[in-house]
Amino acid sequence: MRLKDELMIHKVSDETVVVPTGKLSIEFQGIIRNNETAGFIMELLKDDRTEEELVDEVLCVYDADRETVSRDVHRIVLMLEKEGLLQ
Repeated sequence: MRLKDELMIHKVSDETVVVPTGKLSIEFQGIIRNNETAGFIMELLKDDRTEEELVDEVLCVYDADRETVSRDVHRIVLMLEKEGLLQ
């Protein structure tokens, strides 16, 4: 899975903002504001990755246990799927 090509990711201060462009901006009207960790996951999703690969990448960078990271990654993936932002 990966983010749709019509999504632009911008770093603003300590947040990462995801903005739809083109036709996607008609389907999804709004922006997604993320903390540092969620922003890191969004950056990873520029390329095709499995949920397990996302968890492994986050664990390489952040000091957290696998269960917590797995739960957080899953929550983000579900939100992106629900909004139709993954391909």
